[in-house]
Amino acid sequence: MPSGPWPTPLNNAGLEDSADVAICILPDFYWLLDQHSLNHQPRLTDITQPAQVDSGIGNRRYHSPMPDTTPSSGVPPGYSNPGLSAPTTASPWWVPPPPMSFRSPSRWPSFAALAIAIIGLGVGITGWFRPLPHEIHEQAPTAPAYSDQQIANAKTDVCVAYNYAKNEVALNTHRPDFEGDPVGSLAAATMKRLSLYAAGDYLLTRLTAQPATPAELADAVRSLANSYEQAAMRILNDEPSAALDPLRHAVDSDISKIDELCK
Repeated sequence: MPSGPWPTPLNNAGLEDSADVAICILPDFYWLLDQHSLNHQPRLTDITQPAQVDSGIGNRRYHSPMPDTTPSSGVPPGYSNPGLSAPTTASPWWVPPPPMSFRSPSRWPSFAALAIAIIGLGVGITGWFRPLPHEIHEQAPTAPAYSDQQIANAKTDVCVAYNYAKNEVALNTHRPDFEGDPVGSLAAATMKRLSLYAAGDYLLTRLTAQPATPAELADAVRSLANSYEQAAMRILNDEPSAALDPLRHAVDSDISKIDELCK
């Protein structure tokens, strides 16, 4: 049973029919219905069906159906209902909202991303197979053109340098040893070694200074210079004389060739 004040019992003096009794107790019924709905969800069929009210007046009890029409608010004149407020209008039943229309997401972003990916792939493939700039503009190096006078001057300068180097090597490598003079013997041996290396370095320096030298003469002089330097390094390493025989043959071959070219 709900807690709260109950209406003052009604006597049978002022009621003429059962309709007046129903109107009088209707606010109490609504109050009980609201208290009951806190714990129980009412069903629509329970509310729409006529309610049977058990009203006690004096020593007799009877049942009367509730009217289908909503009675007017308030208490009939001559009757009091202390402690109870007038029933409030029942809130309408919850009506489900209309179904929401879901829009399918636009496919344009997906199409745009796919197009960008395809374009990027095409650009990458094109860049992979595209030749590099240096491959496009690379050309076979051409030999610089020199005048006949430049070629003649270069040939003369290189041939003069060759004669200096050849004579210097021949002079220092055939110096006699100083017998009985250790210091003189050491100086002679040192000059032999240094003369070979100095001759090779001098010839290479003159070739670099004269790029117009004819190719055949330049190759022979370069080979002779390399043989001189290798012989000097082997002698400084105290290699036996027999190990220098291949270099001696190479030097003789280059000298014969250069002598013919420098005539």
